Amino acid sequence: MATSNTARGVVGLLIGSLALLGMYFLAEHEYLLFHSVVELFSIVIAFAIFVVAWNSRRFHSSGYLLILGVAYLFIGALDLMHTLAYEGMNLIPGGGGNMAAQLWLAARGMESVTLVFAMLHARLVKHPSRLIVAYLTATALLIASITAGWFPECYVEGVGLTVFKRVSEYVIALALVIALVAVYRKRRELEKPVLSWLSASILLTAASEIAFTFYVGVSDVANFTGHILKTVSFYLIYRAIILPGLVRPYELMFRDLKRKEESLVQARDRLEQRVAERTAELQDLTQQLVTVQEEERLRLSRELHDEAGQSLTALKVGLELAARDMHDETCCDRIREAAELAGKTMEHLRGIAHALRPPALDVDGIEHVLEELCQDFGRRTGIRIGYEAGSPPKLSESTRLALFRILQEALTNITRHADAHQVWVSLQSHNGQTCLVVTDDGKGFDADSTGSWGDGRGLVGVRERVKGVGGHLELNAQPGSGTSLRVCVPHGEDV
Repeated sequence: MATSNTARGVVGLLIGSLALLGMYFLAEHEYLLFHSVVELFSIVIAFAIFVVAWNSRRFHSSGYLLILGVAYLFIGALDLMHTLAYEGMNLIPGGGGNMAAQLWLAARGMESVTLVFAMLHARLVKHPSRLIVAYLTATALLIASITAGWFPECYVEGVGLTVFKRVSEYVIALALVIALVAVYRKRRELEKPVLSWLSASILLTAASEIAFTFYVGVSDVANFTGHILKTVSFYLIYRAIILPGLVRPYELMFRDLKRKEESLVQARDRLEQRVAERTAELQDLTQQLVTVQEEERLRLSRELHDEAGQSLTALKVGLELAARDMHDETCCDRIREAAELAGKTMEHLRGIAHALRPPALDVDGIEHVLEELCQDFGRRTGIRIGYEAGSPPKLSESTRLALFRILQEALTNITRHADAHQVWVSLQSHNGQTCLVVTDDGKGFDADSTGSWGDGRGLVGVRERVKGVGGHLELNAQPGSGTSLRVCVPHGEDV
């Protein structure tokens, strides 16, 4: 590949050298023809830039190529008038060295201003028609000022260039340097080859302007050098814009689209990363809240069971003793009623304590705790409930607690929403997992909407508890066909 590129480079250099030599001999023998050829070459390229830019304007959001295209249409028009007005052509009334120099200066001034504006303000262009009107107006005013004699003189026969012409050429060269700096600042938005050709074209255009400050006659060496440099600069513009637009149109026209797509992909990746981080943070926070909640439930359960329960027990015993020693039957009856109320209150507190955190959860196996929960559910609701359990291996405290809370939540939702007549609960262990299955014959629901689970927070809580112990959840439900909840958790001890 490198050898092929080198060979093409050598061939291109050879062709360029032969073309330059041919132009030199043509300028020596027929300068007017030489001038017409080089100018027509640049004019054709200018018009081609317009054609490519105008017909591809819908495919790129940046106005850079559009500005260049519209501008080079009118720059080419000025160069065409410059060619026709050149000394010896005799095609435009009043033409000659001065008018040709004025038209040249107008074209180069428009070119330099365009290169700066296109790089710095490309995104301000939103209406192509207005851009054409602006350049058409500017071109018409320039031509009118030149033909009417308002434009300052640029060339005096036998004397050479005027001071205005020389100063203007230096100002244009300075503007081109500014344009080059602007191109460099926008280098990330351009392909490397386009950046190189465009930069070289601007440099050669500036060098051409400097060369045109030295000629005295319209056919001397400085004039010849300036035209050659301008021709090469237009060829480089052709390499930078026209050739990619014709040979590799998608790489040029859809550059902005590719860049935006890459930006969107990067933004999506960053968003997904942030969502993953926030999700992990929320899961950690949820687990912390669950832990704090369970610790508080354990504390309240112990206080109710131990302190309040013992106090009520003592009160009940004291009242019974007082009733036994009391001789007044009315007072005895009231004391016995108070003792009975204390006993009921004590049983009620034990029930609350058991719901908060069953003491058996830390002593007996999980299968016995779940069996008690099912029996209590049947007594409270009157719903028939079947329970089947194997003998699971020793599970971690967090796993036992998670299974208890999941069954508790499932039974609560069946009571509130399912209108069930019978419930089946199964606890089995196999393949390193313990699975809890809760099935009812209720009215069911649409599993996608989780309507049977109230506002959905119950199911969210179940899922978070399952995730917290590394398990997985399956929920099967159909309207009118009941509901089945299956939770499987891995075996293992707390670390």
